[in-house]
Amino acid sequence: MIFVGSVLGGPELDGSVVASALQKVTASIESARQDFIVGSSPALNIVFHVSGSITCVNFDEMRESKFSRASKLLMIQVPFSIESDDETSLIDEALHFLHQANAIGFHYFDAKKMVYSLARAESLVEAARRDLLG
Repeated sequence: MIFVGSVLGGPELDGSVVASALQKVTASIESARQDFIVGSSPALNIVFHVSGSITCVNFDEMRESKFSRASKLLMIQVPFSIESDDETSLIDEALHFLHQANAIGFHYFDAKKMVYSLARAESLVEAARRDLLG
């Protein structure tokens, strides 16, 4: 299971194309996820970080971050650079990162002898792709 969020590095990003793209991805995943209860099984909290005027992303690659044993939730941080002002391209890129994060999460939980439902998480990303990109 996956949750999606974002950290925008400055107020100039509020209402921007990248903010809109990430909000749409977040909402679509949330809608497809339905009634998942945190802590019932391993899950990912995938957080996109976008550099702005206040904070800059200081990492170049997706990385594992905090793990909460109680909620069985692993945070994966994704550096998201704005290389396009085309919302569709940004959505597609975000969805691509979600697939990569699922693979990272699967291996992380497997190493901890925990079962992460990769098929279910991937189906959420594909549902979002159909919803947002047709």
